[in-house]
Amino acid sequence: MQLDLVFRALHLAAAILWLGGLTSVSLAAALAPDASRAELAGILRKVALRVATPAMVVAFVFGLSVLIPHFREQYAHAGWMHAKLTLVLVASALSGAVTGRLRRVAAGSAAPGPLRIFGILLGVLTLLIVALAVLKPF
Repeated sequence: MQLDLVFRALHLAAAILWLGGLTSVSLAAALAPDASRAELAGILRKVALRVATPAMVVAFVFGLSVLIPHFREQYAHAGWMHAKLTLVLVASALSGAVTGRLRRVAAGSAAPGPLRIFGILLGVLTLLIVALAVLKPF
C-alpha cells in the first residue's frame, strides 16, 4: 500500500472527527435546555478540546503531508485547492470561536446564540470543502 493513500485516509478520518465533532458540539450546546445549558456547555467544551482540536491538528499534518510533496506539479495551479484551503482556514477560526463561546456559556457569562450559527456554518463549510475536493470544479 502506498504511504500517500494512508496519509489521505488519516487526513479524511481526522477531518471527519474535527468538523463533524465541532458541528455536533455547537448545535448540541445551542439546542440545550436553559436549565442544563451551562453544565452541558462545559462538557461539550471538553469534547471539543479533547477530540475535535487534536483531530484538527492531525487533519492539518496529514493534509500537508499529501499537499507539500505534490504541490508544484498537482496543486499550485489548482484553483479548487486554493479555495479549499481558504475554507479550511475559516473552519479553523470557527473552531476557536466555538471553544471560546462554549467556555463563556459554561461560565454563565454569554448566551449560546452564536453557537447555532457556528454549527450551521461549519456544516456548510464541510459540504463545500468536500465538494471542492471531490469535484475539483476549477
